[in-house]
Formats: sequence, C-alpha cells, structure tokens
Amino acid sequence: MKKMIAALMICGIFAACNQQGNNAGKDAQTAEAKNPIVGNTVTDAAKYQEELRAFYENPETTPLSAEDKQHFKGITFFPMTEQYVVQAKYSPIANGKVIDFPTSAKKIKQYRELGTAIFTIDNKPQVLTLYVPAETIPGSEDLVFIPFRDVTSGMTSYGAGRYLELSMQDLAKEPLILDFNRAYNPYCAYSGDYNCPIPPENNTLSVKIEAGVSYNNMP
Repeated sequence: MKKMIAALMICGIFAACNQQGNNAGKDAQTAEAKNPIVGNTVTDAAKYQEELRAFYENPETTPLSAEDKQHFKGITFFPMTEQYVVQAKYSPIANGKVIDFPTSAKKIKQYRELGTAIFTIDNKPQVLTLYVPAETIPGSEDLVFIPFRDVTSGMTSYGAGRYLELSMQDLAKEPLILDFNRAYNPYCAYSGDYNCPIPPENNTLSVKIEAGVSYNNMP
C-alpha cells in the first residue's frame, strides 16, 4: 500500500481542536495516512475497496477517534460493475479560476480549476470539473481532485457527495478513465472531526452512480 496524505489533506482535522477551544483546526498538510492508491481498472478497484475497508478498521491507520468508532458501521460498497468505468474526454482549462469551496465545518477551502471530463452514462452526457489545491502542498503535487454528487446522493450514497482522485499522469492518457467503483466518502461522513470541501453545484451528475462507497455506513 502506497503512502498517501490526500484524504487528510482534503479534509483537515477540525472538531477535535474545537473541543480544546481552538476553532482554527489542525493543518492537514502535517498529517499522514496510509491510504490505498491503485490503478483505474475494475480489478484494481476491487483491491482499492478491500484496502479502503482495512484502512478504516486498522487501529494504526484509521482516521476515526475512539468516539467515532462507537458509531461506525463499517465501509460498504455498491456492487462492482464495469458500467461505471467510463471513458472521458479531458479538456484542460487555461488559466483556471480559483474557486472557494464551502466545507462541512463552514470554512472555505480553495481549489483551482484544472480541466473538464466529458463522458456518457445511461446515454446521458455528463461533465465533471477537475480541480487541484490552489496552493501546492508538498508531497501531493500529483493530486487531481474530483468532488461530485449524483442522483443517489442522500438516498443510497452520502448526501454531501463523494470524491474521486486521479493523478496528473492519468490526465495524459487518452481516453481518460474514470472508475466510479473507486468513489469514496470524505472523512466527514463518519466523524465531526474533519473539515471537508462540499462538491460544487456544477459537479452534480444527472444520473445515478451506483458504484463505490454506499450509504449504509453513516453514523
């Protein structure tokens, strides 16, 4: 399993510091988590899901506090399917804007527009905007962040939305592959200790994404 700080980088620790009277929260850039990274095939997605579940259950890697664990129901997934492994056309955005993302802790995190991915699901055209952190974070220069909602959000998946991650190397491939079997919940789905960006309206898909992490595990 590769070493990765992406999840903690995206969702900085927040509420735990509030309990100590510090509303600023810890800087997630200083936190490290052993979180799985694999490729973009269904086979790799299956491995990713297995490692993601283990990541939360392992006391040495879990981002959950002892209190969180009392309510944690485990990680569950939609059935693995190739239907949600899609080929997309990637188009870079020249001089992408810096966007303010509201967060679960009512803060602001900034991300820069990187490009768009255009694809089709259920014969319906879809577009997602890809982002990078507005300020480069050492050790995560390769991260491409794709927050999204879909028709399952708040029904059979986490209401605030889910995330996908790619690398810059992925963007160089044609076509770009988006594997929604690798969609995961922000830490805020399981804990109030984190400060997670909320997907923007433009990244709301008009179809069901019945792939990746499902809703059953909400506290």
